[in-house]
Amino acid sequence: MEKHRIHNFKLLAILVFVFITYGTLGYIIVDKLNFTDALLRIFLLFSTLGFSEATTQSSAGKWLTILLVVVGISVIAYTASTFMSAIIEGEITGRWKKKMTDKRLSTLKNHIIVVGFGRLGRQIALELHGEDVPVVIIDREDKSAECDRLGYLFIQGDCALKDEILIRSGIKSAKTIILAMGNDSEVLASAVTARALNGEINIVARANTHQSAERLNRVGVNKVALPAQIGGYHMATMALRPSVVDFLDILIDSAEESMQIEEFPIPADSILINKRIHDYFMPHRNNLSVIAVRRNSHNEFLRPNADTLIHEGDNLILMGTKSELNNFIRHKGE
Repeated sequence: MEKHRIHNFKLLAILVFVFITYGTLGYIIVDKLNFTDALLRIFLLFSTLGFSEATTQSSAGKWLTILLVVVGISVIAYTASTFMSAIIEGEITGRWKKKMTDKRLSTLKNHIIVVGFGRLGRQIALELHGEDVPVVIIDREDKSAECDRLGYLFIQGDCALKDEILIRSGIKSAKTIILAMGNDSEVLASAVTARALNGEINIVARANTHQSAERLNRVGVNKVALPAQIGGYHMATMALRPSVVDFLDILIDSAEESMQIEEFPIPADSILINKRIHDYFMPHRNNLSVIAVRRNSHNEFLRPNADTLIHEGDNLILMGTKSELNNFIRHKGE
């Protein structure tokens, strides 16, 4: 359809050019006009369809004018039809929206790309939006109207087949890409492309089988989620330890103000390096609790005490109110 519309506009441009060229040459030959007067007569004829100054005295010139009027009416009708078709099908507005979307995409940094806007993708986007994280949605089907209503940037396309879809989404400056499609083959192909375009990006992918999960891990996916396994585990835990599940749900709920849990990485320039937990996490200082420390080098979790030293590369698992956590993260622990 896109190629068909482009063809129509090219044909229109050719018809207008031919009309002006041959009409001008015709008046130069028939009525002996100079180039400027002949060209002026063509434009007057095109705008008034043969009336007023566009008329001519010679018989041959009149027949030429009649011919040009007929052709001119056809060109005008074709022009109107082409532009109305473009407007109806969203050609003009679509191109404008694409330009505005690309402009917004070019300014994004540390955003999250969600590929696949089905039931799972919608829930993921909703959770991220609740955390005020900029989200870019990619889907093969046109979900632009829904994404506009929800406040998400949207790109239509198949990133498993076209690298430019991920490039346009800003993958080189994105923080994370979440592959939430239902087809494991598409997820695998998209993961390979994403890793090739950005070697540092965090990739979270959905898988339907353990075999697919293993393949995704081998191509560089950081985290793989099996929805059936997660759902089964969660439901079993709800049956066995309902209060524990309720408590954990509160901790990870971004809308909950009274208590939340958050991860805080320790970069190389952090002032917390080689400091004790007791020095920075006290009720009189920030009222946050360090409930676990993840050592990146060993990929293990530690249960800290007051004298536990904070190392470069650690990830602190903090618990506190939403405002306390946001304030601590905003000031990078200072």
